[in-house]
Amino acid sequence: NVSIPVESYANGAVKTVVNAGKAQLFLQDDLIWAEDVEVKHFAHDGSVDGRLEAKTCVVDRQSKSGWAEGAAMVTQGKTSFSGEGVYFSSGDGYIKVFDCARVDSRDLKFGSGRLSAGGRAVPVDETASLQVRGRACDVDREAGLALFDGEVVVTYSSAGTMCADRLYLFMTGTNELSRVVAVGSVSVTNEQRVGTCSRGVYRRAKNEIELFGDEEGAPARLVDAGAKEQSALAGERIRFWLDSEQVEVDGPTITFAAPALESGKRRLIR
Repeated sequence: NVSIPVESYANGAVKTVVNAGKAQLFLQDDLIWAEDVEVKHFAHDGSVDGRLEAKTCVVDRQSKSGWAEGAAMVTQGKTSFSGEGVYFSSGDGYIKVFDCARVDSRDLKFGSGRLSAGGRAVPVDETASLQVRGRACDVDREAGLALFDGEVVVTYSSAGTMCADRLYLFMTGTNELSRVVAVGSVSVTNEQRVGTCSRGVYRRAKNEIELFGDEEGAPARLVDAGAKEQSALAGERIRFWLDSEQVEVDGPTITFAAPALESGKRRLIR
């Protein structure tokens, strides 16, 4: 039951505290090593603004930062960041997860626009859960930006999944998803469509997804999910809206399967 204040507000109220089952203080370097540790960050009104839980953790009282080895989790509001090896800085709101990164956000708001999920229209005030997994993650809380690197998989409630080599997640301070930028081997899947491209962008304000081909000329592709025939739409840029069937394509090529003249056979028409 060790409790060590790390930082205080001007009025003397505790801003950050380390609670642990066991701790060592290195007074010359102003470091704290703790085991079975919980680091709490308090807002001005005394409410818990952030929390880190880990088996072991080193806290630098000078820089207001720390390093947790092994499995650790940082929780801020309705969003948690977890993985193996976590660095955090309470001073500038920065978090880095070094391996097996995972982010879970509850009650994330779409804001304006609507989403067609599973064939139904979701009201604009409905919230959903977001899960992002990747090898590593950097989070700048003040900028509202998270960078995921390596085999990134995004699952947004029942809306579907997005996979990429690297992904940038932009959020506002009100826990609203603003924009997602995916780069490298991008695939977007929901119950209506499957899209593949080199770079993809989701914009919450317009509830749209843009798929871009690469610089070497490989196009973006869009296929109706569950289609019996391998019909596809390709182009330099494909733009589609999640709340309608509207699709716009730059430099389009349409490939679809159609019955051939000979009975019992089919041919591809391009």
